Amino acid sequence: MKATVILASHVHEIVLTDVVEHEGQFWLVPEWFENSVLKVRKPTRLIGIAKLRHQRSKTYPEFVVEDPIPKSVFFDEAIPPELENKYEILESPDIRFPIYDS
Repeated sequence: MKATVILASHVHEIVLTDVVEHEGQFWLVPEWFENSVLKVRKPTRLIGIAKLRHQRSKTYPEFVVEDPIPKSVFFDEAIPPELENKYEILESPDIRFPIYDS
């Protein structure tokens, strides 16, 4: 699944990001770590959608996140302390998805 997200920084940017279902919730996946030897990939970070204003669609993309998300929440190694409680974040969750040869 995919979601449209506005990344907030000095210049806002609209991006399309992956969405996975994990532990009964939907999560944004900003980046993946891929292991080509094992043919698996895992999210480097998950950001919960439940706490964010969003819309779900039956068409592509399946989610639209309405409020901008700071770019630091998506990509920085350390989440700024003032944002930690605003977002539900799982760092390096132990879930894997197969990589299929194309």
